[in-house]
Amino acid sequence: MEEDAEQLQGYLTTIGNDARDHGQGETYLQCLKDQFSRCPVDEPQQKIALLVDMVKISDKLCDTSTAIAASTFQFISETDMKTVRSDADSKTLAWLHNKTWNLGIKASKAKEYEACSTFFLRCSQFLKIEDVDGYKNTKVLMMLGADALLVHARSAFQHDEDKEKVVPLLERVLSCVQRCRTLM
Repeated sequence: MEEDAEQLQGYLTTIGNDARDHGQGETYLQCLKDQFSRCPVDEPQQKIALLVDMVKISDKLCDTSTAIAASTFQFISETDMKTVRSDADSKTLAWLHNKTWNLGIKASKAKEYEACSTFFLRCSQFLKIEDVDGYKNTKVLMMLGADALLVHARSAFQHDEDKEKVVPLLERVLSCVQRCRTLM
């Protein structure tokens, strides 16, 4: 069973490298996401390296589609984020934070507010709230994420005929605001 998992990881690596070498960013990103999700919990440095690669390719893809780049962050579990935050060095965390912030700004300029929210909310998770500045910035990023989601929900409500799509967005906004309140 473990041998099969290693063989699958090898195939994903090969496919991903071929996709990268041939300029197929979306395929490469999908391979990285699959490797990340299958990466053993006891190998946090491998997870961190894969996340760094995913952010790099997301940055390149963000020029054409912020939604695809944002999907990179939507599948990452809270447990994985805690692992990254606890095992990554401060330089890597700062790099991830800055790149994710820049992706959020790009999404905002493109008026893709759902993607913008995803980036800002993930960006807040790369900060250590034990640090005073990290604590303050986390609250700001969570509110920016909630604000971007609210703008997206308002737009969806005005333009979509299916008003039920707005309810989950508003629930996510409320969740962001509640998490921010717990930090106050």
